[in-house]
Amino acid sequence: NTQERKTQVPLERRMDMKTKEEKLIERMVRKCMNHLKKKDYELGITKRDVEAAVKCTKVVTKDWCSGATYGGSRVIQINLNYWQHGKEGWHKEYPAYDNCPVIGGRYTKNLEEDFWLSVSHEVAHHVQRKFGPSCRWLRKTHRKPHGQGFKDIYSILRSQIVNPLLGEYEPKRKE
Repeated sequence: NTQERKTQVPLERRMDMKTKEEKLIERMVRKCMNHLKKKDYELGITKRDVEAAVKCTKVVTKDWCSGATYGGSRVIQINLNYWQHGKEGWHKEYPAYDNCPVIGGRYTKNLEEDFWLSVSHEVAHHVQRKFGPSCRWLRKTHRKPHGQGFKDIYSILRSQIVNPLLGEYEPKRKE
């Protein structure tokens, strides 16, 4: 059919096309990085660093056991199949701070809220690893994966961007 052929996207263009989830996650990364770029935080993040963070973001769909969601100095990986994505209920954080009202677990209602929690968590790791060694206030605390340096960065993102989107904090209910 001639009409169908006109609307088909050539294979080489399809390879560059992003899914709605990829676009959403890139916007989230950009928003988090732009927030941390503020001079008040003294992280030294530039516009170029924001774009580099977006560019190093990988959105994958891997089985739960083989494809973690993680962040490092050169990568931010978000696994769409991560076990907490898309499950209404308690979005768990690491046990050491799961009950913290600022950076702990939260009840989520939809996939986008789950993405906000995962993306902000991994952006905090990215910033911790990439900017921590040269940042005055992170120099001594940036090494431990979920240590004070990470918690300080994550607290900024959660308190200023994510938590207001999620609404009022509700402690985890006893099961």
